Amino acid sequence: MNKSLYVQSFKANWKIWLVVSLVMVLLVAQFCAMESGGMDFTTVIFYGMMSVIVPTIYVVVTANNLLARQVDDGSMAYVLSSPIKRKDVALTQIAFLVSTLFVTYLSTFSVHIIVKAATGSNSISYFEVFGLNVASFFTTLAISGICFMFSGIFNRSKYSIGAGGMVSVFFILMSMMSMFGGLAPSMKALSNFKYLTLITLCDNDRILSGDNLWIVEIVVLFAVATVTYVIGLLWFRKKNLPL
Repeated sequence: MNKSLYVQSFKANWKIWLVVSLVMVLLVAQFCAMESGGMDFTTVIFYGMMSVIVPTIYVVVTANNLLARQVDDGSMAYVLSSPIKRKDVALTQIAFLVSTLFVTYLSTFSVHIIVKAATGSNSISYFEVFGLNVASFFTTLAISGICFMFSGIFNRSKYSIGAGGMVSVFFILMSMMSMFGGLAPSMKALSNFKYLTLITLCDNDRILSGDNLWIVEIVVLFAVATVTYVIGLLWFRKKNLPL
């Protein structure tokens, strides 16, 4: 990993990262504080979807910025003119994206724990809070791998962000459609949409029920993230760049 490039990436993307992290922290704090009368706003509303949707906005934009956009605007030529290999560039950008996502979810977890302790909320246990954040993190990590892969494949920013954004929106829409399947028997067929999205592997019901199979799903998400990040790295190393 190249320290100078990491700092450069942070300077270029810290604003959107900070905004997304603050939104996540404020949302989880607000929903946790609102819990009363047995209503579990946090798991139903926040971890039900927002804990993946909000960071995905950051992932789609930032993954594109780390490779494709720099190739497109010519700044990658400056980066590669220094004694740094393409592999090191890609590894540094991967480290940046993964580490910032990790800090975001660590912040969300920490704030949830603090607010839970302060308000005396007992809707879910501390271990379940941990599990929900781990599941959300690895789901977003898998989506970030897909977006990074497209950033490594395409030389044009519009294709990279278009492909990454399209896949991300598709996953979110399929997940939302599958939720309607549980509202009425006549809509049960909509539940099948869950098989078309990785977000299904963010299985909050298993975590809250104590079913340890959610750990297997995390492994699958980690595998998807690893494979897609590696594809993005290898493609970036081998492709022709318009420098």
